[in-house]
Amino acid sequence: MNRRVIAHAAALLALHGFAAASGAQPLPRLFFTPEERRGIEAQRAGAAASGAGETADTRVLHVQGTIRARSRGVAGWIDGRQRDEGTRVGDLVARFTDGAARLQRPDGRVLDAPVGARVDPASGRVESGVTVVRSGARKPR
Repeated sequence: MNRRVIAHAAALLALHGFAAASGAQPLPRLFFTPEERRGIEAQRAGAAASGAGETADTRVLHVQGTIRARSRGVAGWIDGRQRDEGTRVGDLVARFTDGAARLQRPDGRVLDAPVGARVDPASGRVESGVTVVRSGARKPR
């Protein structure tokens, strides 16, 4: 076992010597001073505050799915994030049914969007990207 430890130590020393001889850059600092840390946290807080002020009316939303759970009721996914019943998405309040989202605008207008739809809250336009085929429907000949 001592031979293994000595061999590993020798290999590490050889690698260290090779890195020093080749002019390798030292590793960057892994930890920050308290002042640097406060600056980073202030930048993150500023970015979060600017993102929180963004309204849903400035972008198109994508309704990606809904699920019914006994313990939580109905929840849905909008823009890749799980949203519970009554959650605010920008200026909109989201409610979910099986297979659809109901997004209520501040003016009271409700936008019904099936799963797969894209919603433009500013114009109220809902574009469905899914075609529903019911079982038993006749196929065209």
